Amino acid sequence: MKAFRTLDDADVKGKRVLLRVDLNVPMQNGEVTDATRIKAVAPTITEIADKGGKVILLAHFGRPKKRDAKDSLKPVAAAAARIIGRPIAFAEDCIGEVAEKAVAVMKPGDILCLENTRFHDGEAANDPDFVAALARPAAGLALLALLPVAYVSVLIMRGWSRVVLLSQRPTFKRVEV
Repeated sequence: MKAFRTLDDADVKGKRVLLRVDLNVPMQNGEVTDATRIKAVAPTITEIADKGGKVILLAHFGRPKKRDAKDSLKPVAAAAARIIGRPIAFAEDCIGEVAEKAVAVMKPGDILCLENTRFHDGEAANDPDFVAALARPAAGLALLALLPVAYVSVLIMRGWSRVVLLSQRPTFKRVEV
């Protein structure tokens, strides 16, 4: 058995994959001015989609005090689609009925970007109810958190009973939830 597991070991075919990505990119006049962070996560997004996973992108952007179009991830999702070379659907919210409906219509290989998590007060407060609302549309998912320093932490959720942490760093840990 390997000392640690990676995305190569994950079976994501037909599964919803909630991918926590760093999309805090500089913007000017509604356009991304430096796509370095998008380019960094593009290979992971495409690999999961190519393996038949339903890729759900989860991110925060900026530090908005309230919902404001200038802090929307919609133009970031459009830039990511251009970089990846395939369509990325966009949900106008990251929780609730809008997000649930967007996830429900996904097919294997689809990519969906959820709206900025910071549009909700619960994001900054680490509110458990907000976390539960984020998880609802993706129950039974594989969750991957991409860290900006190139370490990839991968949580594979089976039901809600077991979580396996997969990382590029030489660690392997199993935790109960």
